[in-house]
Amino acid sequence: MKEPAENKRTLFVGNIDKGITGDEVSAALNSILRPHLQIELQDVPSPGILTSSAGYCFIEFDSHQLASMSFSLLSGAVVNGKELKVGWALDSSDARKKRQEYKWDKCHF
Repeated sequence: MKEPAENKRTLFVGNIDKGITGDEVSAALNSILRPHLQIELQDVPSPGILTSSAGYCFIEFDSHQLASMSFSLLSGAVVNGKELKVGWALDSSDARKKRQEYKWDKCHF
């Protein structure tokens, strides 16, 4: 069963400069969020080290409300000259379904 958007707490943040470290990503995202929210991100992995595709990260929040506010603040923000792309992360069942659909599309002409 698909999780309603109002319950989601994890953001996908993409289009991150591949040349910056995880600490630099954390610092940049914190500089955007901290003036508006009483939170601090820690341990954002360096793009390309802990992910198979460089240039993105996932951020899990304690509540949907914090995630939603962060979504608004990060959407369109520029870090190292690149505009961030933000979306709600798919839950694992959504990801499995997309992989299955992709395989189906690849196998049948």
